[in-house]
Amino acid sequence: MRTSYFAPLLGLLLSAIMSTASAQTVVLYSSNNTETVETALGVVKRKAPGLTVQQVTGGTGSLMKRIQAEAANPRGDLFWSGGFGTLGAYRQQLQPYKSPDLAAIPAMFRGPDDLWVGTNVHVMVIMVNERQLKGLPAPKTWSDLMKPEWKGKFAITDPSKSASAYMLVYGLLKQFGRSGLEKIAANAVITSSSGSTYKVSYTHLDVYKRQVLGL
Repeated sequence: MRTSYFAPLLGLLLSAIMSTASAQTVVLYSSNNTETVETALGVVKRKAPGLTVQQVTGGTGSLMKRIQAEAANPRGDLFWSGGFGTLGAYRQQLQPYKSPDLAAIPAMFRGPDDLWVGTNVHVMVIMVNERQLKGLPAPKTWSDLMKPEWKGKFAITDPSKSASAYMLVYGLLKQFGRSGLEKIAANAVITSSSGSTYKVSYTHLDVYKRQVLGL
């Protein structure tokens, strides 16, 4: 799936960039990792060598709040990428755009009124550092994380700063209701970015809580 959709995705990105390029500089806001962005911009550079693309990077939530704050005087031309839930919450900040490459993307991945188009499907999983279990059985379901023995032993990203975390929290809310979500949240260590969350081991969590959170 990733390979089959990446070429249409690059076409979508290129046509979107070119559509905004009345000048020779386009500003791209992106929460994607550096490798993904550079791969896409490498194609843009070959197709439009005279065009300069300036990157502004950050977490999805932070970038969407920035776009909202700049509504009266927009600084960015394109945003890539965030979950459908996050984009829906900020849809008033978006303008419709229908790419000539849109037909290559299945309808289920397109947003309403041509406001956005999906580029990938997220699968939410629990990552376990088995070396740090220290006798505990690994959690097998999300509901296991509601148990008191897991308090402070796992991390979730602040959903106001990460689209993937927003989707995770929304999914947990739909599955377990508010009470279940609150139990998981009460046990979790909340990190400031998705990148820091999956890199943290239980040992690192102790350091993170002391040095970053001041706990």
